[in-house]
Amino acid sequence: MISRTDPNFDVINAMVDEFTQAMGFIGTPDVERIFTSHLLPLERQVLRVTLGEKIYALKLDFTSDVTERLAKEFAGLEKLSAHFQTYDKLGTAPPIYLSKTGTFFAMNFLDFRTAGERLKESQQVQTTRQVYRRAGLWLTAMHEFKSQKRSPFYGEWMPIEVDARIDDGQMRAPAQDVARMRDILADQIDAVQMMKDTRVWSHGDFHSENMMLGSGITYAFDLTEARMKLAIYDIGNSQAPQPITGFCQF
Repeated sequence: MISRTDPNFDVINAMVDEFTQAMGFIGTPDVERIFTSHLLPLERQVLRVTLGEKIYALKLDFTSDVTERLAKEFAGLEKLSAHFQTYDKLGTAPPIYLSKTGTFFAMNFLDFRTAGERLKESQQVQTTRQVYRRAGLWLTAMHEFKSQKRSPFYGEWMPIEVDARIDDGQMRAPAQDVARMRDILADQIDAVQMMKDTRVWSHGDFHSENMMLGSGITYAFDLTEARMKLAIYDIGNSQAPQPITGFCQF
């Protein structure tokens, strides 16, 4: 249940009412907040809404009526869902409903453990291999959604982003270690700058908490950042430490 003290209580209630009416549901829905963005907690949230025997996920962005962020993701999901139907045992959460204002959309709720949870619960090499294999299969299908191209790599923004986070005090590691790794990164970027690599339709935020492993079926979700970019970004993102859970993403 959403607390009445929640600053967005009335708006969330209106969203749920709109969705239940659109689905033709008569009764009282069960609503639970299952995700809040750690960066934008008052703007981006996910609800689990149960209408009788059916369960949905409502993705909320209270600024999306202006940015059109969710409307774009919804349209992309519709096309991507059709694309994944051509693959065996791979998929995404099918989009169900886009709100009139574009501030939320609904999709089928995927009730499976995330790949991150699987990795955390099991220390078996076989499990780790299975997660890597299934992640690779899903990512390959994603990268085949649109025609692939060759494009140059531009990496100057990376050290700049690191510097900005240092200035904002966001780095938890010792300053000396951060500075050393930042300089190593800058040298590596100089070595490969402008080299051409494969440019594909990328997930944009491909990590273990955005991937679920069903019974023989692999799903990935949270495709807000999906766009054409170098494939290496998805691959690199999947190998990086997950900052929220504290264990490796893949």
